[in-house]
Amino acid sequence: MRTIEIDEEVYDELWMHAKEGTPFASENDVLRSILSLATKPKGMAEDERRQPRSRPKSPLSGEKTAHSPRANFSQACIDVVNAVRGLQLRRCGRILYGYEKITGAVCRVANEAHDDEGIYYFFTLHQSDWNKLRPYSKRYVVLGCGSGAQTLQIPLETFEPWIAPRLDIYVRRKGNRFLLHRKALEFRDEKGIQVTDDLLKAAKGHG
Repeated sequence: MRTIEIDEEVYDELWMHAKEGTPFASENDVLRSILSLATKPKGMAEDERRQPRSRPKSPLSGEKTAHSPRANFSQACIDVVNAVRGLQLRRCGRILYGYEKITGAVCRVANEAHDDEGIYYFFTLHQSDWNKLRPYSKRYVVLGCGSGAQTLQIPLETFEPWIAPRLDIYVRRKGNRFLLHRKALEFRDEKGIQVTDDLLKAAKGHG
């Protein structure tokens, strides 16, 4: 048995077909989607099962940390955006939410993490994230920091100087302030961008 990983754009296409109950145009469409999967060498999945699960490393310090469940509160963040901004964003894919072709947002969420400097939230954005937002006139990146109660709705323009096929970022919380940083292999952006004004004040019951 082989382990396969699905490209995000293929995942979204399959997700939309399943959600809307619409068939693919032909069997070739299905085959093209499956052929775009990235595969691991045969036998690797079994070898991985034999190995004890190692502790994950902190994305900032590289030190091993305790396991934490995967963050899963994207809808709570979008509910906050809709309530605070008076929008009608609806799910259009695994991470994409939109209203017609007017307003679009990709939503990424992260659990709270800690290092010597305090609390931070780590996110990875991909080229497919930027591609998903192209049809919309108003484009945002929504970051859920620990829960829907800490939702940042950041205009895409903030990220434009950093846009890359893979972009690792982290949000540092310092008291009531939130700073957006870029992380690269060779450096960490220590100064950061002030994004406290992008924090949405959720009404009671959200998040």
